[in-house]
Formats: sequence, C-alpha cells, structure tokens
Amino acid sequence: MAFFLLGIDASAQTHTHGPWTSTENERSDTFDILHYDVDLDVSDWSGGQVKGYCELTVEARQNNLNSIELDLLKMQVAQVEVGGNTATYTYNDSLLRVNLPTMNTGDRQTIEVWYQGKPYQDGQWGDGTSLEVMLLT
Repeated sequence: MAFFLLGIDASAQTHTHGPWTSTENERSDTFDILHYDVDLDVSDWSGGQVKGYCELTVEARQNNLNSIELDLLKMQVAQVEVGGNTATYTYNDSLLRVNLPTMNTGDRQTIEVWYQGKPYQDGQWGDGTSLEVMLLT
C-alpha cells in the first residue's frame, strides 16, 4: 500500500481530472522544495481516519513571493506554521494557500502543516477497500 500525503507540484502543468481540476490549480516554478518531512498516524485504520504532519523547507526562485499553494485533498487542516509562527491560510478542499512573509530569490522558509480526516478515494488509486492518501510531488 502506498502512502502519499501533502505536496507541491512545481511542474508547469495543470491537472485535467478529478475534484482538484481548476484554473486555481495551475503550477509554476516559484519555489524549490529542499526538504519534506512527513509523519502519518494511521492508528485508526478500521475507521479510515489519518492524522498527518508535513514539514517543508522551500527556497524562493523569484522575488516578491508572499504565498505558496499545497495540494491537500479533502482533509481538515488543524494548524499551519511558517518559521515556527502560526500562519494564516485559505483552504478549498483541494488547495491549501499558505501566506508567507515576502520572500525573494534565495530566501528559505520552513512550513509546517497538521491535518486529519478520511482520505478521499477516487478509484484511480485503488478499489476503496484500503486506506490511501495522495501526495503530488
């Protein structure tokens, strides 16, 4: 069984299927993802619930960046921090947009996200009888 979690798709493509399809979900090369640290609690296996934590270290590839978009499909966001401080964000059940202090080329920042819920299953990632969560990297 594969576990996939929270991620960034930094390619220059747009998803063309599934509930995450939208013009909001277009990708770019604005950040270089230097590090992922993912922790997934699947102790409620029979209930199909997961709790997750993801820490990313990113480096700006452009000037004047003030937010980053992360894929997180149909989960509940518990907390978001940037540089160890509580961050503001918006979430539409597929994209988590985290507000950042203004970043310029070469600036680095650590982003932490805590989330939970029952992972969405679309049939492309299994038959729905096992617990699966999607990570787009």
